[in-house]
Amino acid sequence: MQALIVAPSFGLAPALSILVALGAWSCPTQSGAQTMHSDAQAWPSLTVVVPVAKRLDLRADAVLQLTDDGSHLGRQLYRAVLLVRLDDDLSIGGGYTWTRIDPGAAPAQVEHRAVQDIVFRKAVAPGGLTLMLRSRLETRVRERRDGVSWRLRQLTRLEVPVTRSGVRAVAWNEYFHGFNRTEWSGPAGSALMLSFVGVQVPAGRRVVVEPGYLNQTGFDAGRNSVRHVASVTVVLRL
Repeated sequence: MQALIVAPSFGLAPALSILVALGAWSCPTQSGAQTMHSDAQAWPSLTVVVPVAKRLDLRADAVLQLTDDGSHLGRQLYRAVLLVRLDDDLSIGGGYTWTRIDPGAAPAQVEHRAVQDIVFRKAVAPGGLTLMLRSRLETRVRERRDGVSWRLRQLTRLEVPVTRSGVRAVAWNEYFHGFNRTEWSGPAGSALMLSFVGVQVPAGRRVVVEPGYLNQTGFDAGRNSVRHVASVTVVLRL
């Protein structure tokens, strides 16, 4: 499936992304669901951006999710995506994600994902307010499990300069929507939402550090799970 399925045309991609994001912010939880607060977690991550050719970048991400109040490595995720810059604002690309999920109480599982991205980034107001929209389509399979899961992830991100030294306030929201049901991925529909607030701090000419608070809400049948996460991301641009 081509990335254009996420948005019918590049001209419409930003507008559709905004509509999806607004819908995600206001989407209702599962009928009759009650919120259940879960454990605190810590998610350290590293992102490396490498220019490969003119208008072509490789983005590599590594994420660890420490669960059970930070005492257990619940997930490892490694992703590589090639992005082609069509112009100053719009990029498209695709790649691969490998992730291992270890819930502790059940056997660990390994998941493979093909990913397709449309990324729109633009300064939208005087003073440096920047908007980024990313639509990501994931094709997911798990080892020794039947079924292929299709999922859309819609990210909306705002950055605002706060100091002349380059410190920025950052807020973003990512909504996960499943297109189909499998035995392991759960039902189709609203699946998960991540919301982040923090700062971006320069730590060198090519390095920034982004610490903050991340809230993960899972739209589960019967009751919604909520996780409170201390998130720290290091971004290195080569």
